[in-house]
Parts: sequence; structure tokens; C-alpha cells
Amino acid sequence: MTEPEPDFFAPPAPDLLRLPSQRVIASLPGPDEATASLSDLIDAGFPEHDIYAICGEAGLERLDPSGKHHGLHGRVIRAVENVAAAADSLFDYAHDLESGAVLISVPAPDDELRSHAAHILREHGGTRMRYFGTGTITELG
Repeated sequence: MTEPEPDFFAPPAPDLLRLPSQRVIASLPGPDEATASLSDLIDAGFPEHDIYAICGEAGLERLDPSGKHHGLHGRVIRAVENVAAAADSLFDYAHDLESGAVLISVPAPDDELRSHAAHILREHGGTRMRYFGTGTITELG
């Protein structure tokens, strides 16, 4: 099994995570499942440098579904995103992070990659899988 880069679980930058585009996002039960899924994703040809994970309190603050930890700017961004129906997704993911889950984000610019990423993540216990397209959110199971 390929070991993840040391910064795979490093604390994220303090900026507000924006809604992704052309990415599959999944909630994994914990670090072991996230590490195993990373290995399988890399083996399947997904670019290691473009797969991201967040977890713990730092991940929760960076996700910040209401924008409250990022001042007025963060609240405005989240208000606009909430109008686009992303609100439930972000609060669902925040709840998962509070419960010890790891969120993983995988690039998926086409249908084949989207299906392949979802399959790999599902094999490692991935839940709340969603494809964030350009201005769309699709439930993947």
C-alpha cells in the first residue's frame, strides 16, 4: 500500500473552503479508510497532488458552513452558496467532521472519472457522496 504524503492530513490553510467544481466529495469513517482510499485512488490514476482531505476541528473551521468563522466575507459567500442549495451539503459534512469522519475531495472532470472515484470511495465506507459540478450538485449515494 502506498503511504500518503506527510501533509495529506496536515492542518488546512485558514481560508474558507469554497464550493468545489468538478469534484467528488465523500465522508469517510476515519483516517484509516481515508488513507486506504487515497492509495487506491492513486493506483487508479487520480493525481495525488489534487486529492484533498480535511478532518477534525481545523477541518470543521475551514469548512465553516455558516461562514461565521470567516467574518462578513465568509457569511456573504455562504449566503450565496446556500441559495444555490449547497447549505444542506455543507452542514451534513460539518456534522460528519464533528463525528470524527474525514472528508475527501477527488477531481472528476468527466462522467467516467466521477463514477470511478465514487466506486473507490464507496469501497472504503464513503457516504454522503456528491458530485459538485459547475453550478450543480449531484447525489452519488
